[in-house]
Amino acid sequence: MRHYIDILRRVPHDDANDFAEGPEQWERYTFAQAEVSQMGGKELVNAREVHSEVTTKIKIKPQPGITAAMRCQKGSRIFEIVAVIDDDNHATDLVLMSKEIK
Repeated sequence: MRHYIDILRRVPHDDANDFAEGPEQWERYTFAQAEVSQMGGKELVNAREVHSEVTTKIKIKPQPGITAAMRCQKGSRIFEIVAVIDDDNHATDLVLMSKEIK
């Protein structure tokens, strides 16, 4: 595994500011060595706008608490975790199926 990534979790809103507007806040949950590979992509054309989506497979060593509500960051690239998969049922690798959002 040749890349280093940060696993990010959303910062919970406090009750007083539940309806506050502004960008979502994310904080570092943990970091990991990872193998990052692109699986495929698609482009959607809608109302004269082109939207592209790239599916990315991020393989890490298992760590507790990682969920599909989290994100990964590799440098300036941000990936939204879509699914967390135990790759081989032997707990040697954890696969984070993701889509690049930035």
